[in-house]
Amino acid sequence: MRYSSISAEDLLQDLSRRIRVLDLKPGSMISENEMAEYYNVSRSTIRTIFSKLEQMKLVTRLPQIGTFISPFNLELINQIMYIRYLIELDAFEKLIDKGLSEELIHKLENNIKEQEKNIDIQEYENTFQKIDDDFHKLILNSVGLGTLMEVLSDHSIHLQRWRNFEVTACSKINLIVNQHKEIFQTLLDRDFPACKKIVTTHLMSIQKTEFIEEMKLKYPEYF
Repeated sequence: MRYSSISAEDLLQDLSRRIRVLDLKPGSMISENEMAEYYNVSRSTIRTIFSKLEQMKLVTRLPQIGTFISPFNLELINQIMYIRYLIELDAFEKLIDKGLSEELIHKLENNIKEQEKNIDIQEYENTFQKIDDDFHKLILNSVGLGTLMEVLSDHSIHLQRWRNFEVTACSKINLIVNQHKEIFQTLLDRDFPACKKIVTTHLMSIQKTEFIEEMKLKYPEYF
């Protein structure tokens, strides 16, 4: 594909998207010349975009060597996930304390039905990701904590890239749907200890040493 015309902002968004969905894989080298030709822009424009991607920690530039897609920063991802985990855990506890409204129950049931319709989808990005995000947003918004997730927005692309990798590499969509069902049931049962247990498993897989080591063996260049 060759672009006839593209703005600098759209170019940045497209390269960010390609990194996020692993079209440009962690550890791979990207060339100024190739990107300039691909997007039909000047090398100076590409250098500016590469600088912005470097500020976002999405690429690493090595003088006299080249520019590389950054490997997964497990420490950063773990910190982002832990903040999200604490926010969501607080939301689940608040929701269990006050109980679910009939409207929320209906919305969550419909959301889970949509998840089940897409359970065999191969890619996490786009369709299933939106349904997954909506499930969590329904719960956060119900207790007034929806805007708190904005604290993660500056680094959300790192979390999204990891999620795209993790879900696809491990074929986890079926597992995600089942975990959402379990979370929903614990909310209906108003059982916070059980809810905390499944939410911890659901959100904090990055802390599982065996899982990380297995991924490093399968995809060493990604780390």
